[in-house]
Order: sequence, then C-alpha cells, then structure tokens
Amino acid sequence: MKIFIRVDASMVIGTGHLNRCLNLADALRLKGCQTLFAINNASLDLQKKITKRGHEIVSFGNDFSTITNTLILENIEQQLLDAKDCSKLLEKYQPDLLIVDHYNLDYNWERMLKPLTKSILVIDDLANRKHECSFLLDQTPVRTSRDYTNLVEFNTLLLIGPEYTILHPDFAIYRNKKIKNPVSSKNILVGMGGLDSNNLIPKIVTFLEQKPELAQYEINVVISSMATQIRLLEKIIKSSSLRIHLNIEAQNFVQLLATSEFAICAGGLMSLELACLGVPAIILPLNEIQSKVSSKLSEEVDFFIASDWANNFESTLSACMDSLLQIPNLNKARRIHTKIDGLGTMRLVDFIINHATNF
Repeated sequence: MKIFIRVDASMVIGTGHLNRCLNLADALRLKGCQTLFAINNASLDLQKKITKRGHEIVSFGNDFSTITNTLILENIEQQLLDAKDCSKLLEKYQPDLLIVDHYNLDYNWERMLKPLTKSILVIDDLANRKHECSFLLDQTPVRTSRDYTNLVEFNTLLLIGPEYTILHPDFAIYRNKKIKNPVSSKNILVGMGGLDSNNLIPKIVTFLEQKPELAQYEINVVISSMATQIRLLEKIIKSSSLRIHLNIEAQNFVQLLATSEFAICAGGLMSLELACLGVPAIILPLNEIQSKVSSKLSEEVDFFIASDWANNFESTLSACMDSLLQIPNLNKARRIHTKIDGLGTMRLVDFIINHATNF
C-alpha cells in the first residue's frame, strides 16, 4: 500500500502533528507500506529526521508555516494553492491512502484531492471545520462521535477516543514494565513540545533552582534538533546549580520518561505519553484544546494543571509542585490511564490495512 502524508512542523505549529504521523508511518512500514511525507518548507534537519526513519519526503513552498493553529477564512486561497501542489505529487505517486494532519486544511483541500487517491484519513482534534474524507481519527479523550455529526459526510467512518492514541511502540513495553515494577529514579523530565516555541524551559529551570527540596534530582530536558534556542539552553544549563542534561532528539526518550519521578511539560502529545505510563506531571497548557485534554486526563492520572502560568508563572507552578510532592508513595504508586495503553497505533494500522483500499 502506498501512503501519502500531508503534515507540517514549524515554530508556530510545533512538532506534535509530525511526531504522531512519524509514529504511524513507522508502524505502517512494518506492514509493508510505502510512505511519502509532503511538508511545507521543510528544513534540512526536518528532512533528515524523516529520511533517517526510512520515509521519503518532498518539500514545497507555500506559506502555511506562518499561520497559527486555527482555521481562518482567509486561508481558503492558500488551501487551494496547497492542494494544487499536492495534486501534482499525487498524480505521480498514485497513493492508495492520503493522510492529512493539519489544522489549516479542510474539505476545500480534501475535495480537490479526493479523485487522486482511493481513500483519505483525516487526523484532527479540534472538531471545528468540515471534512470530506473516508475516515476521521480524533484520539483526544474529550471527543465523542457527536462532535463530528455535522462536520463529515454520512458514510465517513469515525475513529474517536484515546484508545487510538498514536504513540511509539516502546510505550507499550515500558507501560507493562511500569505495571509490574513501578519504581522510578530520582529524575525529573522537562519538555515543552519539540520546539519550546514559548521559550518556557529557561523559566522552568529558574523556578526549579529556587526549590532546595529538588536538589537531589537529576533533570532531563528534551527538545528537538529543530529548536532555535539550543545554544541558549546549553549556556543556561552550564551555569545552573542543578544537575541538568540536555537531550536533543533523544533516542531513549521513552526510557527517560518512564524512569522519571515526575515531569513538567506542555499539554500536547507528551501529556498523552505521560498518561500512558502514569507519570505524575505539572502540565502547562499552551492552547485551549491542550487545556481541555489535560483536565480530562487528570481525572485518571496525577496531573496538576498550571492553567494560569501565562499570568502568574511562579505562584501557579509552586501550587502545582506542592500538590504533586504530596502524592503518597510518589516514586512507587502510579495511576495509569486505562485506555491509553500504548497499543493505539497498532489498532489504527490494523484498521487502515483492512479498510483503506476497500472503501
């Protein structure tokens, strides 16, 4: 099966959409599928990241990388330009399945490309625009099928819920280890998305330096090689009184997460990863959907939501930290999310293999 994947990554959009598409593409390749990524203005680092994992990539030049993660009426013209570029690629590649994971693309884009592929899978978590697709995936725990009643065609198959969460396969392995032997190390993991677009990591390091009770911990900061502030972080870490390790494109990311006593992170993909392993965390939501998802996850997992971090950074994080450190048996007991079990990617892949070419 040939699969065409349309996704973007940038300082504005972040890397979450790309990472979940990469995890899905990796699993599809193991089933014998061919994959081609189509990315707007892809940097050399980004191209290497994709090809290193065995996928093809083509980069083309529209201006979606500067648009925020919200749909605006003015972007319809850009959608049509994007669809025109993609149609040339689709005519040449002739895919069986087109996957699109992009907040700024909707039915206007999908309608143009529909005749050039057997089926379309939309990955979404906003439920704020119409789609013309064969399948739609929304892995967030705050959605139901009713949210898409008036947004998709009558015959669109919906895959809704956290049981379809797209994660790296190592999460299933470490989740089982956590259940059998849930002892963690004296480690804290800090990650504000792959790019830390809000430049929050330096503020978090400063905050942690003011907490003498955390002097015993080692701190693992995780960030993408695409981030622009790596040299600044290296300078900050070198002068810090804390034991901090900067992990760029960490190959052992899942292990770092699994062996952390707790984490401080944004509310995107990493919050779902933390929920899978049951790692307690302070969550800084970067937008409305992250806030909703994190709050829902906190019903099952020990998450403390720093909702007011933008206005009262230190006091908000201090309150969350105090609550987190009061968890009984912090380094042993883990509340693991029941539906985010690390097997969501394979559930989705099995569905794609069984349905995509027959739709």
